[in-house]
Amino acid sequence: MSAEESGKWNKRLDKMGMSASFFCAIHCALMPILIGILPLLGLSFLANHAIEDTVIVCAFFIASLSLLPSYFRVHKKLHALLMFAGGFTLLIVGHSIDAKWAEAPMAVAGGLSIALAHWINHRECKKCPKCQSGCAHNHDSDSE
Repeated sequence: MSAEESGKWNKRLDKMGMSASFFCAIHCALMPILIGILPLLGLSFLANHAIEDTVIVCAFFIASLSLLPSYFRVHKKLHALLMFAGGFTLLIVGHSIDAKWAEAPMAVAGGLSIALAHWINHRECKKCPKCQSGCAHNHDSDSE
């Protein structure tokens, strides 16, 4: 894969990660409210922990494939990785604890933190001379 193709793929991963994490946060915020209505709409599967666990694992892989190469090979800015780690910590702890009152706020904060990590990574790659010159990634000048 050429550097240009790699950059475009990484940019897509960031956008997918931002979207998925944002929708995860919305899902976690609305789930406590909608839990009683979902079976009536035939959407009770959305409250299944196996589905939520699968989404968390997928989000982790998307974020890892996007954020880690950008950090290690390109801009080396730690704040996106710290946001990523903090967001997943909140998400996992929120899903693991028995206090149901804390699950939704922690999961929402975790999802938004992961989305923010992708946004930070995208912004750093746009500012990075290596990214702009095409040495490691070649992101076009999309609006942020």
